[in-house]
Amino acid sequence: MQRTARLSHGCRLLWLTMGKKIDVYAVEDARPDPSVASPAFRLTKPDGTQYTVHRDRHGIGCTCQDATYRQRMCKHGKALVAVGLIRK
Repeated sequence: MQRTARLSHGCRLLWLTMGKKIDVYAVEDARPDPSVASPAFRLTKPDGTQYTVHRDRHGIGCTCQDATYRQRMCKHGKALVAVGLIRK
């Protein structure tokens, strides 16, 4: 399965492509307490579904089910790393 991520120019939209499926997210800065997590971003799909992706002392985390229950870096975290918003 091919996965690509890119940010659109002029606005903060993340296009996440996995095979033939394309998910689009609006990307906003989340302002966590810097002593807990930094940076952090809120990803919002057109249907209103939201995820918060952050980097803390344990690595990259997300509020999606994949990251929460499987305790691994999800597609949202990988996408933000790929476009350079969060370092691995």
